[in-house]
Amino acid sequence: MDGLNTAHEVDWAAVQRDHEHNNGTQKEICARHGITIAQLRFRRERQGWRLRSTRDVDLRLLINRMLRVLEKQVRNLEKTMTEPVDKSAALLGTMAKTLEKLMELETANRGRQPAQKKEMSDLRNKLAQRIEQLKHR
Repeated sequence: MDGLNTAHEVDWAAVQRDHEHNNGTQKEICARHGITIAQLRFRRERQGWRLRSTRDVDLRLLINRMLRVLEKQVRNLEKTMTEPVDKSAALLGTMAKTLEKLMELETANRGRQPAQKKEMSDLRNKLAQRIEQLKHR
């Protein structure tokens, strides 16, 4: 079998540990344990291994990035007015909802009641006023 171990010789617990803890790329893990990527994928799916670890996301940084993107989008809308306002308004609405959800997640991670509801309401009202101003230009 091209120098690869057969299934009964493989320490699948070690393969699973390496996989779930990102101890190398999948290709490196397969080479280390003498298995194919197809065998790794089959075991992972069949035995329901956890997904490979991903780095933690700082929600506060994500919220700040989203606020900057939202503000930039509003500024661009004010400057250009080349596309229909309704399309841009829908995009801004979606972005505001995404921002609100991120803020809810961040609040939940801190284990306290949402204190930002008023802030989100104010932000939503501000966006609505700006969109109305743009429609009347």
